[in-house]
Amino acid sequence: MSATPTATEWITGWALKSPPRIDYSFVDASGEWGQGRWAGTEAYDLGLTVASHGKMSARHVRMARTQPAASTDWEALDADFHFLYVLKGSAKIEDATGERVTLKPGATSCLPAFFRHRLLDVSPDFEMLEVLSPAVPAVVKGKDTALPERARRFTGLRPEFRFETADCYQQGAGPRRFFRYRDLNTRGPTEGRIHIHAIQAVEPMQGGTGWHKHTMSQLFWVTRGSAGFNIEGHGEIRQVVAGDAVCVAAGMRHNVPTFSLDYELIEMCIPADYETIDTEPPKFEVSRDSRAPT
Repeated sequence: MSATPTATEWITGWALKSPPRIDYSFVDASGEWGQGRWAGTEAYDLGLTVASHGKMSARHVRMARTQPAASTDWEALDADFHFLYVLKGSAKIEDATGERVTLKPGATSCLPAFFRHRLLDVSPDFEMLEVLSPAVPAVVKGKDTALPERARRFTGLRPEFRFETADCYQQGAGPRRFFRYRDLNTRGPTEGRIHIHAIQAVEPMQGGTGWHKHTMSQLFWVTRGSAGFNIEGHGEIRQVVAGDAVCVAAGMRHNVPTFSLDYELIEMCIPADYETIDTEPPKFEVSRDSRAPT
């Protein structure tokens, strides 16, 4: 059963054929961490909240360096989309029936609206990517707190979990033959609205990707290594490194001329089905700051 309601039921008003507008954004990895959604956690906003005008958010979440939490409070979110991807450490996710699933690096989960849950046995080094739509959903706190009438529409929906295995990544299973791709299982639960995949470099690329554009909007977040990155209308980001995040609007020309052989990233595509179109390079001035656009 799908983990999300039908296209007409998303509270953000987001239908498959009318995805939210996502503007350009660049977030430098050297910025400040803030308080996470849960006590004992810290979060780093990857820029999607502002770029999507509040329709979505993407945050790097970790245990606080002082007084980390071993568990979170019970909660149920009124969210169209709630996605978790574990980067480091481990935790268990428990539902209201007492069922528990252990999440280790590479594990993903898509949680349906009003799914009552908590995290427990959270390791001090636990880190994850959390993506939400809307960016700040309503939260029902507590294991026994009554849910609103709207929650009845989601009765019976279950979370979907995926775990990383040796054959998860497939070379060329995306637009570039020199990358390996792992599908993180969001296309089905979102009925084609969102596709998230993990990408790894596997061989050098002669000449880079070349200038191109997509019919989708995208967020890409570098998790390892580095790459050169040029984008239309915003000067030039000469290099993106681990922790940097970039939102690229649909139709915006860009180019990745170089990358390190340990380059890895998470990419979110909105919508899931799109076209990649080769283009001529735009004319722009090079930024005076190689780490940020003009």
